[in-house]
Amino acid sequence: MKVVKVSGAGMNSLMGDLQSIQEKMESSYQKVKQLKERIENQGDWEGKERDTFLTYFKLMEEYHRYFTDSCGKNRENPLKEAMDALKELETHVDSFYTEFPEYRNIEKI
Repeated sequence: MKVVKVSGAGMNSLMGDLQSIQEKMESSYQKVKQLKERIENQGDWEGKERDTFLTYFKLMEEYHRYFTDSCGKNRENPLKEAMDALKELETHVDSFYTEFPEYRNIEKI
């Protein structure tokens, strides 16, 4: 079995990637909201096709919102959860290697 070690550089890289994804999702969510508002408020498009497209677009908006800070009180943003978990892991990584005998047993395998 391979020895597993968490590297600081790897954690920093992952945190940077998560923050970049979060920023892109925020930007994408804002664009989806703006486009949806334009479609809803523009009188040029009517009927079943408009309603069908708006239904699809509202689902897309909800999906994007789920990954932003706008997701609401009852839902946690999965990207934020990942960043928080990574920060928490970072505070315990050294003690994990030194304090858990189970890890030492795995190293012997």
